[in-house]
Amino acid sequence: GVRLATLEREASGITLEMAPVGEEKYRTRFVGQSGRILEEVVGLKASYRLAKGESYVRATIEDSGGRRAWIQPVFAE
Repeated sequence: GVRLATLEREASGITLEMAPVGEEKYRTRFVGQSGRILEEVVGLKASYRLAKGESYVRATIEDSGGRRAWIQPVFAE
């Protein structure tokens, strides 16, 4: 499956980096309340900063082979 090399939680959001496997490509979707997609990033690194009024963000990562990973929500401080 998808493996993370780093995951950093910050007061205002999250930053993550995938541990690449072969030639796989990665898409990270940052998801907020009610499953709303807040941002989508293609590549090995992705980050998201919570906007005013957003209470949390979580990330789902999918590689080009269809494998996935999810992280638990990161709540605003």
